[in-house]
Amino acid sequence: MTRLQTATTMSRLLAAVVATALLCAPARPTGMEDAIGIAPYHAGTVAVRGEGIRLDLNVPAYRLSVILDDSVIARYLTAVGMPGYRTPLGSFSITRAEWNPWWYPPDAAWARNERVTPPGPANPMGRVKLLFKPSYFIHGTPAEQSLGSAASHGCVRMANDDAIVLALLLQRVVGADISEQEMDSVLASRTRTRTVVLAEAVPLEIRYDLAEIERDSLRVYPDVYRRAPSGSRSVVMDVLLRAGVDTAAVDGERLAGVVARGARRAAAIAIDDLLRSPLSGGDPDSHRASEARSVRAADSGASAPARSGRDVGRTVSGVAPVRSSSRAAPSQRSEGGCS
Repeated sequence: MTRLQTATTMSRLLAAVVATALLCAPARPTGMEDAIGIAPYHAGTVAVRGEGIRLDLNVPAYRLSVILDDSVIARYLTAVGMPGYRTPLGSFSITRAEWNPWWYPPDAAWARNERVTPPGPANPMGRVKLLFKPSYFIHGTPAEQSLGSAASHGCVRMANDDAIVLALLLQRVVGADISEQEMDSVLASRTRTRTVVLAEAVPLEIRYDLAEIERDSLRVYPDVYRRAPSGSRSVVMDVLLRAGVDTAAVDGERLAGVVARGARRAAAIAIDDLLRSPLSGGDPDSHRASEARSVRAADSGASAPARSGRDVGRTVSGVAPVRSSSRAAPSQRSEGGCS
C-alpha cells in the first residue's frame, strides 16, 4: 500500500468513527473494513447534537476515553509516566496537533545523552503529538510494546494509528485551520511537519482512580504511583458505598481476591457476584466454583480496553484527581517534552 493510499484509508477510518459517534450506534469495532466507501477527511466542523467532545484519561487503567455528547465513542490503550516521572493529573485542554513532529530532548537528567530527532519511524513522538501542558503531550510512539504500562517520562503514549485517528477526530469535530487537500498530503508524508490549530479547545481530564463501577461490574487497577498508602481495599469499599451498594453484604473473600488481582493488573468482577448469596451457607466448593466463573467472565475485558464503542453504563470511581492550574525545523524549535 502506498503512503497516499494509507492516508486515504486512515481518513476514511476517521470518517467512519465520526459517523458512528453522530449516529450513536451500538458499540462495535471500527476496523478498516468498516471504512470502505466512506467519504475521506474534510476540514471544518461536524454538526453534532451535543456540546462537543472531551477526553478522559484514567492513569492506573492506562485508558484514554473519547466522549462525545456524553457517550464514550472510543477507548484507547495508553502508556503513562513511570513512577519517577508521573503523568500530571488535573484538568487541561488541547488546542493544536503537530503532525510529523521533531523531538527535542528536554533539559532533564534522563535526556542528557539524547539527540534531536527528526520526523520518522525513530521519533519518540510518533506521527502526531497533542500538547496539553508545557512539555507534556498525548502522542504516537514507536515503542508500542510499552502500551498498557507506566513507561514514559510523563507523556501519554498511544499506538501511532490510534494517535492519528484521535487527532483527525478532534480536528473534524471542532474544526481546524487546514484544508482537505493539505491534510491528505500531511498524512501521506512521514517527514513534513505541520502544526494544526484547533478552532476550539478540547477539554482533557486526567484522573487517578484505582476502582470504578461500570456496566454493573467493579474494576480495580494497580496503584502504580502508590497514592493509596492504606491499600486499595478502602478505596474499593468507598466506591461501592458511593454507588449505593450495600457494603455489609459484600463477600470479604471475593473482595480480597479482586483487590489482590487488581494490585498486579486490571481485574474485574460483577457486582452481583461480589455480594453474599442468601444461600451462602451452602456447599463451599460450589460457592468457590461460582466465584471463579464470575471472575473469569468479568476479567475477560478488564486488562485491555476496547478500541471503540459507546459506554452505556454509569461509572463511579475512587481516588479523586488532583486539580492543576491549568513545519518545524532544527532552526525553528518547537517544544521538546517527555517521551
